[in-house]
Amino acid sequence: MISFKEFVNRYFSDLQNSRNILESVGMETYWEDGDKNLFDYAIEGNYSGKQKEQISENFEGSVMEDDKGVKRSVEAVVKFAEKNKKKYLKQDFPISKLKHELKWWDKQNKADPKSSNTRMMKADTSYPLLVIKNKSYGLSVADGLNRLKKAIDVENKKAIDVYIVPEQDLPEDTKVE
Repeated sequence: MISFKEFVNRYFSDLQNSRNILESVGMETYWEDGDKNLFDYAIEGNYSGKQKEQISENFEGSVMEDDKGVKRSVEAVVKFAEKNKKKYLKQDFPISKLKHELKWWDKQNKADPKSSNTRMMKADTSYPLLVIKNKSYGLSVADGLNRLKKAIDVENKKAIDVYIVPEQDLPEDTKVE
């Protein structure tokens, strides 16, 4: 989890563009108590009350499925990758090698653009993507499409941290029915 101040500094470096994106998808930029606009706080550097609430991303219960129909718990695979980060964590991985995966985000966005864009804007790109390496189809983002989309379209990043786990390394205990 990150603090509100870190969240604003990390994700809203271009405050006006970020405000426009959030408002274009119908996301409220004012606090529940009707207090100042999120961006006014960021500009003034005045963080207090509700603004200091922690922000986190939650993938509990998410399931990924491979091309053979084998289902795995995303949470379990992420925990496995984190435990073995020396082997799987690749820092500053070129986004260009994963951009092809945004076809799945685009498909989701067409079905529900407001929800997709809201989730994308809330995504924490400091958290590594989970990428599965398969012999037949190459690299596939198993968790983190919203982070990838935000890194490209909002933050203009060229690289991002990823866990790249070869499919053959995935442990049996990550499988689900």
